[in-house]
Amino acid sequence: MFLEFECVYVILSIYITVGSSSFEQALLAEQQKALVQAVVFKLTDISFDQCVPKPSSSLSYSEQSCITSVVGKYLETTDIVVGRLSAAASGSNHRT
Repeated sequence: MFLEFECVYVILSIYITVGSSSFEQALLAEQQKALVQAVVFKLTDISFDQCVPKPSSSLSYSEQSCITSVVGKYLETTDIVVGRLSAAASGSNHRT
């Protein structure tokens, strides 16, 4: 759960750091890369725990479909949360 909030924080910070120094931009880019990698690892763990009961040399069609579904739901949920937080942040910016 912490990973999702950290990912959302970095995504929102992209919108906030317009006009920042090149060092800050490079640091933010590296943070984003690390978070993307962490999300991929997390999705791999979650998907395989839920969808692959017995590992073998290849994935069955049902295992592939399950993994696609799990990842899709995760990404949709993340997109909704980021969208709402971004809207709330831009709404707060307009009020000040």
